[in-house]
Amino acid sequence: RGEAFPETEVIKALTKALEVSESFLLSPRKFALGNIDFRRHSRTLASEKAKVEAEVLKAVEHRLELDEILGIRPQRGLEPEKISNVKDGDAWAAKIRKKWHLGQDPIPNMTALLEQYGYTVIMLRLPVKVSGLTCFVQQDSKCKVPVIVVNEAISLERRRFTLAHELAHRVFIIEDDDKATEKAANRFAGAFLMPESHVTNSVGKKRRAISLGEILLLKKVYGVSAAAFLYRLHQLDLVGQNQMEYAFKTF
Repeated sequence: RGEAFPETEVIKALTKALEVSESFLLSPRKFALGNIDFRRHSRTLASEKAKVEAEVLKAVEHRLELDEILGIRPQRGLEPEKISNVKDGDAWAAKIRKKWHLGQDPIPNMTALLEQYGYTVIMLRLPVKVSGLTCFVQQDSKCKVPVIVVNEAISLERRRFTLAHELAHRVFIIEDDDKATEKAANRFAGAFLMPESHVTNSVGKKRRAISLGEILLLKKVYGVSAAAFLYRLHQLDLVGQNQMEYAFKTF
């Protein structure tokens, strides 16, 4: 808050704890983090959160300084809106796809897509419990820059799903209900990466069974995990609860 200046020993301890340089701590701040979105039910320790925030701020500063040198103007992204139902996540996925003229085809590169529409995407090694997070960065008096951070240690399929999930947190919220917002964000991610019409055309109407080979083929088409694909089939009522449970138990 600018109310005190730490002694040298404290600065050294801070640099060691946060794994940043002294120049990073002592340089004038051009940027400030806002609304960094750690889930309230997350078991991430306060010390881990502090380290993540320092890493995010450092990475964002470098990125935005580079953008400024290259003449890339920051964009605002979308303002979050209130929703009331978990299933609204599906409708919002369709809405964003339409707004961004994506059609119904699978998305080849989530990072490139989000960057194109004003989201700064950063990949960092986060604590094991954190797949990703979202925040905005206030750059002096300029507009707030929406940022999505994803854990570089997780698989490509999980990174893609996490990017879609974190995008959901930047576009909607169920007020005073974090758990419902999380579920809606998962619905959004599944629908955004695996649009209903494309999945139905690929799989057909309600199925009595689905083979492992088919799942492995189609999960590559959408760039998701086998588990995420199975859950999406169940959401669309293309496979029943018993079929999904049998698939998880057997393969």
